[in-house]
Amino acid sequence: MKHKDLVIFSIALLLTMGIADLIYVYEIPPLIYNGWEKELLQKGLGGGPIPINTYYAAPNLFSPNSTKTNAGLAGAGPTLYSGAVLDLSKGPEVLSVPAMGDRYFDIELVDTRGDDFAYIGSRTTGGQAGS
Repeated sequence: MKHKDLVIFSIALLLTMGIADLIYVYEIPPLIYNGWEKELLQKGLGGGPIPINTYYAAPNLFSPNSTKTNAGLAGAGPTLYSGAVLDLSKGPEVLSVPAMGDRYFDIELVDTRGDDFAYIGSRTTGGQAGS
């Protein structure tokens, strides 16, 4: 074979890329989620630790100039953040949202891989109360 080294290099490159893709897709998201979970449960959103299955709103607005942006949160403008870590091993949890009227709000539901699977908010569900 004339280009034996090139074939071996190509196979090694393809295997390395395949393994790297698998690590990126299946290993990195849980690491990121575990970091967020640890941050929320131990430090909270500026007001102390958040118990599991408790939806908690930060006591202060976050902005790009905030120095206490726990969990890496900093919005484009003054933004009120909230969050929860849910344990669904004993069954589902119910989130009840009061009527918000014309006020904009957005609740992002994220799985353990960091993928958004649903939104509740003024753009998707309107400003009416619901559970």
